[in-house]
Amino acid sequence: MKKQDSERKDISSNDMYKAMFNDFFSHIRSFGDEDADILWLVFEDCLRNGQYEVCSELLRMFNPIEPRNIVLKKVLQAKLCIETGELNRAEKYLREASRIGGKNFEALRMQGYTLHLLGLVLAEKGDTKQALNTLRRAIKLYDQAIRQSRKRDIVSLRNKGLVLRDLGEILAESGRYREALRALSSSVRIYNEVLRFMGERDLTILNDKANSLRLLGETLSELGDEEGAIENIASAIHIHERVLKERRDFDPTTWYYRGLAYQSLGEIFIRQGDFANALGAFSEAVSSFRMSIRSAHGANPNAWHSLGLVFQSLGEIAMSRSKKFALGFMVLALVAYRKALMEQNCRSGATLFNMGLALSDIGTLLYDMDASSSEKAFCLAIEYMKEALDKSPEILRDYIRKTIIELLDFVSTAGFSCKGD
Repeated sequence: MKKQDSERKDISSNDMYKAMFNDFFSHIRSFGDEDADILWLVFEDCLRNGQYEVCSELLRMFNPIEPRNIVLKKVLQAKLCIETGELNRAEKYLREASRIGGKNFEALRMQGYTLHLLGLVLAEKGDTKQALNTLRRAIKLYDQAIRQSRKRDIVSLRNKGLVLRDLGEILAESGRYREALRALSSSVRIYNEVLRFMGERDLTILNDKANSLRLLGETLSELGDEEGAIENIASAIHIHERVLKERRDFDPTTWYYRGLAYQSLGEIFIRQGDFANALGAFSEAVSSFRMSIRSAHGANPNAWHSLGLVFQSLGEIAMSRSKKFALGFMVLALVAYRKALMEQNCRSGATLFNMGLALSDIGTLLYDMDASSSEKAFCLAIEYMKEALDKSPEILRDYIRKTIIELLDFVSTAGFSCKGD
């Protein structure tokens, strides 16, 4: 009964949210430069809560004249496009915004923010080289803003930490671990400086620091420093748990971050052959992602995708021990991936590819038990991977093609036949 009451409350709150803004719009015809900062805050809240129509209406009513606010409008238009999966339009708005200059520290800060977003869009589109160059330009702009500010520019410093974190993540994904290590270490140092200035009271910045620590741990693991990796990821988990304890409201975002940290920890334990601790870490990750999915404003597609990865890892652990449990985990992974695809506006390539990998594992598990079902699983795996090929960044396509070729060779050798192959 409590669950049903909670669901009714969420729907009612969502309707009240829309009704409130409809009434607001009926009294206000437009927004100008003097409204820019308040409108930005309202827009971000609407975007976070999935109120895309309200966001669009706010932008339609925003008619800035000052260059800084013209840039702001284009940046907000880009952020809405990113959320709805329109990456080409987002890139267009951000490039237009980046051409509107300014030399004071506030203009430089806005330009840094613009290039940070543009770098992330380029990375999402698979243009890694351009993305890295753009993020480095953003860092230089924040450095200029910090130098020009007469007082300590904590906002630019914190934003620089965010750019360094994203730069480090993209470098690590590209296999450039030494460069990633430098960027992520710098990000953590910046957060330490910001938190010292603020007395470690800002829970959002604590979460930012924890995410940098997790990525730093993952990078150290790739470089063979497992002890340093575990130490940094454990520190990230400790911070996320502190944030969850101190926040009064339900916090799906921090639960998601906690899940990512435990997921990373579990992967390290697997590489060490410590399956008992890996299972414990993955169990915590599952609990965290499920808590994140309980968001009052709908499912978190990233949490569903991460939940699928954890179930897939659990299935791989179980494959050498119990085919029954392994199959169960792989099926749960497929269910989670399907839920992620239902919620995603973009970034579906990775989910489709992982669905293909899970189906390939299912085909392997069924190979000696049910040849017909095994054949269907392998053929579906190839189908999903081909779909993933068109929706993935260029940097990953060679790996996906190679995996498809290997699966097609196995299917042929096993005497199976997939339509269209």
